[in-house]
Amino acid sequence: MTPAEQNLRDFQAELVGLTQSVYEPGCVGRAFCTGLKDEAFVFTMQAWIDLSVAHSPLLELRLPDPEENVLEVLLTAFRAFDRWEARVDELEPEEAVTIGKLMIEAIRAGFAMQLKLQPPRGFTCSAVDDGMGNWLPTMAFLKSQMNYSQDEAARLPVGQAFGMMAAHRRNQGWTVEGETYAMRDLPDSPSVASVP
Repeated sequence: MTPAEQNLRDFQAELVGLTQSVYEPGCVGRAFCTGLKDEAFVFTMQAWIDLSVAHSPLLELRLPDPEENVLEVLLTAFRAFDRWEARVDELEPEEAVTIGKLMIEAIRAGFAMQLKLQPPRGFTCSAVDDGMGNWLPTMAFLKSQMNYSQDEAARLPVGQAFGMMAAHRRNQGWTVEGETYAMRDLPDSPSVASVP
């Protein structure tokens, strides 16, 4: 057996082990773990909405450019993450960058729970760029399919919203197209943490 074949066999064995594990994939566990609620920033649906309205560069997983008003961007982000007590104007530049990176990581983790899903046979679904945006269909799902109130849906972490959407569709016969949650636990797995 060649080294490439052995590597493929090892990869397949590891993937089978992950899919047959009694534990949920790591990204799912992190998205739903109550022990993580004390983290500095929780990326909720409301934070997504507020950052979107503000056209925050953090949603693009980047810090503000020097020509942007960095303090204003951070203040808006603090408000979106419900951190009103923060005094952005008292931050040292290094602290501001560190905090900005923490917020970006919270956003990245939320968006990383998106899965590309394929509908079951006979189900017609055309994903087109209809100008609807991205957070609105997710909110509509939470309200119409999961029966959340507007306030409950707004407080839900984005990662949990995407996880429940994927699980709900799976229960309706949809299948994962591409990387699964379990594959994300593999070392050197390509990330699908794209910004919607």
